[in-house]
Amino acid sequence: MQSYRDPINGMNGRSTYDQLRYPQMMNQDINTQYSQKPLSLEQGRELPIQFGQAPARAYAQEFQLSPEVQALNKQQQFQQPTQSAPILQNFVQPQTIYQEIQHYDKPVKVVPRIDIEEPWRNKCTFLEKQIYDLQQENFRLKQQNIASEKISYFEDTGRVNQLIQEVDRLNKTILDLNSEIDQWRFRYSSLEDQLKTRFNVEMEVERMKRAVQDNENIVQVEMNRLREQLDESQRRCQSLESYSYEAQNFLAKSRTKDQNIFNLQSDLKKAELNLKLKQDDLDTVQQKLNRMEKIVQENEFSKLEIFNLRKIIDDRNKEIDILRRQSNSQQVNQNLKDLESKVSLFQNECNRLNQLLNHKEQELQLYRDQLKRQSHYSNKQ
Repeated sequence: MQSYRDPINGMNGRSTYDQLRYPQMMNQDINTQYSQKPLSLEQGRELPIQFGQAPARAYAQEFQLSPEVQALNKQQQFQQPTQSAPILQNFVQPQTIYQEIQHYDKPVKVVPRIDIEEPWRNKCTFLEKQIYDLQQENFRLKQQNIASEKISYFEDTGRVNQLIQEVDRLNKTILDLNSEIDQWRFRYSSLEDQLKTRFNVEMEVERMKRAVQDNENIVQVEMNRLREQLDESQRRCQSLESYSYEAQNFLAKSRTKDQNIFNLQSDLKKAELNLKLKQDDLDTVQQKLNRMEKIVQENEFSKLEIFNLRKIIDDRNKEIDILRRQSNSQQVNQNLKDLESKVSLFQNECNRLNQLLNHKEQELQLYRDQLKRQSHYSNKQ
């Protein structure tokens, strides 16, 4: 009574939805509690293996005996039971029925687990109920036979044969039911294996999806990192290109500067050579300047002499005028002519000295300008 399979709460009070959590316990309960042996007359007063958690009277009212069993019950009420001999029964081994599983190429449709298990659960419950009722009836018949044996014993071959046939029929029914239960158990185990396989496949698919998602995330992160490295490399390349352009410009400028330096060095050498030449010229000019200074000094003396001569000429002119006023004679005229001739000579000499002085002053001015230019050029270098 304690091993009955409740259609709502499952085996031994466990929920039917926990079959994946307790697959071994489920198979153990099915294999130990649902395997039945054929009934025999040697079972004695002990109760047969029973199913269900509900009491037997809950199903006794719903059970209807076959017409043959009802007829036997009526005969038993009016006849005395006889001692029955043990009956040997031929047990029929259950044969496994192999059913081909057909695969349809249709879209996969997700079916709730309760919809798959409900028909088999109802079928198992119905078969367990029939087996239990048959065992109860068999036990009741045995109890009646035992009670009748205590009162009187007589041999009723027809009734014994009927009972034997009924027992055989019940045993055959039990074997058929056990075979059918085995088939349903096999189908249930196959469906359970399929569900387990499907659950494992779904778990594997979910794991693979998570792995693919993780890989995609890793690839995305790596792509972002590579993009950042590429951007950084491009920025560095651009900066290096700008540095290279600046370096090329600096190199060109340095080459230009080197060329300018070389040109300036050559110009410096030329200037040094010119400076040496100019220094020689300067020495020559300095000598000339010294000579010209001497000449200037001489010119100053000449100027003084000219001034003196002019003064003398003026004095002489004054004397001539005086003489002209004093004397109108021929001698005076002759003296006047002599004085005029002398004055003209002095005048010519004075003009010549003035021209020479002007010429020397011009040469001196030229030498001074030349010295200024040379000194200015030397200061620039």
